[in-house]
Amino acid sequence: IRTPLSMVMGYASELESNPSLPATEQNQARIIRQQSQRIKSLISDLNLASKLEYHAQPMELDRVSPAALIRGIAVDFINEGLTTPYSLAIDATEEANGPILLCDQALIRRALTNLIDNSIRHNPRGCAIKLSVTKSTDGLVLKVSDNGKGYPPELIKNSGGLDESPLLGNHGLGLIIVRRIMKIHGGNIVFENLPQQGCATSLLFST
Repeated sequence: IRTPLSMVMGYASELESNPSLPATEQNQARIIRQQSQRIKSLISDLNLASKLEYHAQPMELDRVSPAALIRGIAVDFINEGLTTPYSLAIDATEEANGPILLCDQALIRRALTNLIDNSIRHNPRGCAIKLSVTKSTDGLVLKVSDNGKGYPPELIKNSGGLDESPLLGNHGLGLIIVRRIMKIHGGNIVFENLPQQGCATSLLFST
């Protein structure tokens, strides 16, 4: 699927930037390119979700500084053009700078990126997102929170069960992938709505 899809995206991009075409047709080409990119992303998500479910995703474990990890993710989002009405802040306490996390860095980055993308996608009017790392009594907590509209109550209620369908809903495969990434790391995930406003997702690691 990827090869013909890449051709569709390539030709659509050429048409989109062709000055001899009317603006309406350039806009139609833009829509084709954007929707093709969505299909490409869905294929990637389906592939990763399947590999994680059947333990076919190889783990590349490395010793990672969680504080450095979240700083790097924040820089990536800002450099890629995160703009108003969204903001992204980090909170890495001094005591959280020392611990080292043994993990597959690419997968953990994917999990945190999915959660940030989720906050952006489900709060079209904007929100303030915070990425934090703290020490717990028996490990580390990486958390993504926002002051948006929060999770649906049924997602919170059923997120701990074996049935993953409540996580799917209109959130796509993003939250399922996060959950499966935590599972293969031997960690836990907690979804919650915050008392004041918004929601938080905590990734719990034992160290």
